[in-house]
Amino acid sequence: MAHSIGYVNRYLYSAISPMDGDMFNMIGFDDATTKETDIFLEQLKLTYPDNHIVVIWDNAPFHKPKILHQKENLSIVFLPSYGQELNPVERYFGEMRKYTANQTFDDIETIETALENGIIIWQNDKEKVKQLTYWDWIEEQIKEIYLLF
Repeated sequence: MAHSIGYVNRYLYSAISPMDGDMFNMIGFDDATTKETDIFLEQLKLTYPDNHIVVIWDNAPFHKPKILHQKENLSIVFLPSYGQELNPVERYFGEMRKYTANQTFDDIETIETALENGIIIWQNDKEKVKQLTYWDWIEEQIKEIYLLF
């Protein structure tokens, strides 16, 4: 969920809803620790107060602490080890890398601006987000879940 930018570490945290193409991003964290992840999750919950949020994560050490798993209206699903390609947000991060690839920047703020511009482009094109992240297996699993209720 977090990726380092350049020599100075800054992190982009993102959550994507493959079903509708909606997304939530926070950029500018200086580290990727439990503290920053907790801040991200709290802001995500404030943005979507009426939703039960399901977060798909890899097994990064800062994803493990119980404080992150004991939040109301939030469920965490861990991917198998080395299964990052199963996470839809990883494809989005791949697209975001294109906004800074093969370029030099004078400072970290210029990099963040390039990424922020990319984020805006993606946020304004929900169909493009859905095409990138709403895979057949995700759709099948969602249908199965709805059949349970």
